[in-house]
Amino acid sequence: VLSGDGGSAILAALGGEPQGLAIGGNGTLYITAPEAGRIRQMILPYGAPAIEVTASPVILWPPSHHKVTINLTVSQIDGDPTSGITLESVTSSEADDAPGEGDGRTVGDIQNADIGTLDTALSLRAERSSNGPGRSYVITYRIDDSSGRTARASAVVYVPQNKASGVDPLQMTLSQ
Repeated sequence: VLSGDGGSAILAALGGEPQGLAIGGNGTLYITAPEAGRIRQMILPYGAPAIEVTASPVILWPPSHHKVTINLTVSQIDGDPTSGITLESVTSSEADDAPGEGDGRTVGDIQNADIGTLDTALSLRAERSSNGPGRSYVITYRIDDSSGRTARASAVVYVPQNKASGVDPLQMTLSQ
């Protein structure tokens, strides 16, 4: 039953109480009017877009300087289903070739990351500086909906300083 000022306007446009309601995959509400079997459309706004990102593996061990394929799962959990999801960035907490002898003197630690696409497999080097707390790679995806709203979500892959130190299981990111 439609009620309130908006509902009254819809009922007036339809000529009475609707006989059928259906929501299409694009967020369109289809209303079947009573008499002539007319169909009217109303656009329903989706909630803000939201995505969830997970990586596998999340720990690169041992730090052998080898590249490891990281597989990512990116799931849209809210928003317009026609929203576009893209890989926005892949960053490291350490330089490719940190000064000194502590990281193996290698470059190209992040490879096969196709920024601007829905790339879900890339390569990261299993290394970290021997002088630091360990390395973290942050892989960030972005979702844009048809209303111009944007959201981001990230997965983190760690190369710990040593196996015993473990990894802090809590990471929070807030963005608008």
